[in-house]
Amino acid sequence: MNTLKFNSNFEMVIRKSKFIGYAYRVDSEEQAKSIIKEIERKYFDARHIVYAYKIGDYLIKKENSSEPAGTAGTPILCAIENNNLTNTLVIVIRYFGGVLLGASNLYRAYSDTALGVINANEKIVLNKYLKYNLVVNYIEYAKLTSLANKSDDLKIICSNYTDAVEVVIAVKENANNQFLNSLIENKECLEEVWL
Repeated sequence: MNTLKFNSNFEMVIRKSKFIGYAYRVDSEEQAKSIIKEIERKYFDARHIVYAYKIGDYLIKKENSSEPAGTAGTPILCAIENNNLTNTLVIVIRYFGGVLLGASNLYRAYSDTALGVINANEKIVLNKYLKYNLVVNYIEYAKLTSLANKSDDLKIICSNYTDAVEVVIAVKENANNQFLNSLIENKECLEEVWL
């Protein structure tokens, strides 16, 4: 799976309607919603603000913004999925130019804008990780820190130091490390994440 390396934008005009596309890497639905609200405030005078996002494997949302069903959010989501992207938000703002485009031209306009903004970006590879909440002693924590510095099989998300160390870690799916496996054996995975 891939995601976008940076934020990008792209504009095109079709039959006097202006389409402005933005693409973002997002790691949570809250982050996506925050960006959407910001764009809605910035482009309050636009006729339509359409978007789609995909986070992880299963969190998918699309919005048509009163465009005809299947002509706006769907082609944006198709552009995201056809580029094998996740953790990606694409927003397209439309300023209506007074000429009706028809369903097929509208679909193509949103699709072309989404593809344009995605292609204006670079893609980076993400790996699937499984998050775990552990309580370890300081010697085990030192081993975890050392392993995280040497290998991308492990990422330390956060740590809380008391008599022991409460730590949230992300272990790459299919990681083969005896020490890691012994720590997470019989532990319930909190969630799957793409990092």
